[in-house]
Amino acid sequence: MRKRVFLLLSASIMVQPIHIAIAEPAPPYLSLALKPTSEGAIYKYDLEYRDLDERFVARIDPSKRHGERVALLSSSQDVMGDDFVEALIDLEENPVDEFWCSNLSDIVPLNAALMAETDAQVTYKFKPLPGLEDPDDIKLMEHLEGHITVSKQDPQVLSMSLIAPRPFKPVWIAKISQFELSIDCDRVPDGRTHMSELRISIVGKAAMQTFHQRERKTLFNITAVDNRNE
Repeated sequence: MRKRVFLLLSASIMVQPIHIAIAEPAPPYLSLALKPTSEGAIYKYDLEYRDLDERFVARIDPSKRHGERVALLSSSQDVMGDDFVEALIDLEENPVDEFWCSNLSDIVPLNAALMAETDAQVTYKFKPLPGLEDPDDIKLMEHLEGHITVSKQDPQVLSMSLIAPRPFKPVWIAKISQFELSIDCDRVPDGRTHMSELRISIVGKAAMQTFHQRERKTLFNITAVDNRNE
């Protein structure tokens, strides 16, 4: 009897028309938002860079020749610390690496998971991609999770964050109890988004000493200087 019922059920399925609902693939908002920017104006900008001890303001003009791109406007110290000098050197070498929010493609994988969606924007959750040439970066990234929000209309990155959901030990003598990094993005007139502010906060303990590192970068006075391709 069981076999007979199975055969009848099979026959019934075979003679009935089968309608399979094929889901439409989701629009590739994330991949479009992370597409490298290659056309449009070049923008100069002012950058305020500060941590708990120092502050400087510099003007960065990517359209100028190497060696002339960064002009220091003010500094809280007569002699700048090594970290600040290194930041200025990096800006001279790579003046747009931390300008366009599409450059976040180096840490955001395209297979990020959909987390939330509204009529205007989509938010994804992801595991950040480490820099494979940097062992310390690999150790850090494995403890973090990220969120990125992109617009639906003319897809662009609107914000991104990295957090450590739980304390971790990047090395045996140190423990990080809190790690937060957040980036806000604004649009330039042609619709692309640039980083408007980056904030980093790290709290932990190393060699029995509690530490708190805080850093903020704010970009302002965004001005088009050249309409040629970058």
